[in-house]
Amino acid sequence: MKNKKDKNQDAREGISKIVVYSILIGSSIIGILLLVDQLFISKNERNLDFIGQSLLPIWGTWVGTVLAFYFGKSNFDAASKSYQEVIKTLSSDEKIASVKALDVMIPFDEIVKLFYDESKDTTIKDILNMDSFKKYNRYAIFNNDKTLRYIIHRSEFTKYITSKAFEKVNVDEITLNKFIEDGEKSENNIWLDCACFISISANLLEAKNAMAGVHGCQDVFVSRTGKTNEPVIGLITNIMILEHAKV
Repeated sequence: MKNKKDKNQDAREGISKIVVYSILIGSSIIGILLLVDQLFISKNERNLDFIGQSLLPIWGTWVGTVLAFYFGKSNFDAASKSYQEVIKTLSSDEKIASVKALDVMIPFDEIVKLFYDESKDTTIKDILNMDSFKKYNRYAIFNNDKTLRYIIHRSEFTKYITSKAFEKVNVDEITLNKFIEDGEKSENNIWLDCACFISISANLLEAKNAMAGVHGCQDVFVSRTGKTNEPVIGLITNIMILEHAKV
């Protein structure tokens, strides 16, 4: 069955043909009547002038217009089909290489985040219960100058609290600052450096490659030149890269 788009296209072509054929047939009848009148009735020579100067140019224009429309449309459809076939054959890397990070990143102001100085005395329990982070598994923690300080996975918080509970520590009183201090003493602290950076001119393929180069990295932050000590401009997540690779 034809879809709605095909039916609308058929209707437009049908109307176009009716209009064109009606004008051609009508003007042809007028031309024939004028020719008959010139040859057999009034023998008015102006009829031939009218046919040559008016009707023939009209016919030529209409025929040219119709040919240009249908041949142009055919060429356009062929080019569009060819383009779509090329898009389908592109690899995931080729697709994301054409997407600028700056065009799709989450701007800094829209990143769900914490500022270290404001949150260091907040308990881990309260941080885990924050509504703003309910649908996220990672916590981005920034300095006041918008530079990234830590990126911490939710599981790191829960694992830490669980271990402290076995030590009979009151987990309700454990603060972010305490978690950071203990984490810096531990060898198992990949969350201290599990983020990576790209510049504002980078594309999603560069973001993917940067992410692959850091163990445990699932977030790529955008800064002016891609340096870690620069203010963050935006964020690219692993999910965003996957979504654009499927388009």
